[in-house]
Amino acid sequence: QNGGMASVTAPTLPCLVERVVVEGGNHCSTLRIILEEGRNRQIRRMCSAIGLEVIALHRVGFAGVSLEGCEAPGEWATLTQAEEIAIGARRVPTRNELRSPEEIARRKAKKRAKKNGKQRRR
Repeated sequence: QNGGMASVTAPTLPCLVERVVVEGGNHCSTLRIILEEGRNRQIRRMCSAIGLEVIALHRVGFAGVSLEGCEAPGEWATLTQAEEIAIGARRVPTRNELRSPEEIARRKAKKRAKKNGKQRRR
């Protein structure tokens, strides 16, 4: 441990960093950082390593769930079906679950006819 902070031993996946231009902004720069794999305090450590001070962080998404539709702190939005699947709250429907009742009945009848045809040959 170096000065109370544990060193990170394994590298993380590459991230994308871009500078965002803020109209009428102050002397601070805004960076947009997209992580594929995040570790505890990773952004603060990366910025510190190149001499930048992090004043504020704002998360816009996590694990396939975006914060789209939540404009102010405390707001919430209903998850989309894709987001529910991404976090494991909903499973992907099977092929049979996607079929209409008519299609299921037709397939069962076809299967019965095929089975009866094989039994007659014996």
